[in-house]
Amino acid sequence: MDTSLLISRCKNAVLSVLLSAVLGIFLSMSVTGFFGSSASSAVRVIGSALTVGLLCVFLGNCGLKDAEADKKSGGGSMALAAVTAAASSLPTMLSWIVLVVTRPFAGGFYRIFKLINGWGFQICNLINRSASSKDLTSGQTALLGALVIVPALVYWCFYAGSRMGRED
Repeated sequence: MDTSLLISRCKNAVLSVLLSAVLGIFLSMSVTGFFGSSASSAVRVIGSALTVGLLCVFLGNCGLKDAEADKKSGGGSMALAAVTAAASSLPTMLSWIVLVVTRPFAGGFYRIFKLINGWGFQICNLINRSASSKDLTSGQTALLGALVIVPALVYWCFYAGSRMGRED
């Protein structure tokens, strides 16, 4: 496994996730501002679909480009793609671990968790609208942990779908 290629792909995947997080925050705020009521669950569901769609666009594009490069070179291993997919979940995983560790002590990290994972901002609001970590139950914290796998699944689905697709 070529380490320079691995580092480059992991960096691109993490940057794609972070870019979708930043744009996801703006999109979430725009959607709730446009519809006028951020208290409505329907508005939050629409916002969630749009922001996860942003993640699919940016991270999916990253996976498609990597798959096309691997097709052209004739090489590329699925292990390289699996490591890149895991790396794409790194910001979410690290922020969730910090959330779990700090939840009993400090009440303010949940809002930072929402910002770091801006692509899932409205999903977090559907789970618990509060800005305080202390308001999260253990079940809600575990449910937020399920968000860790989303970026990896997005990358992997686009990469594997392109690799397994037929040649034109």
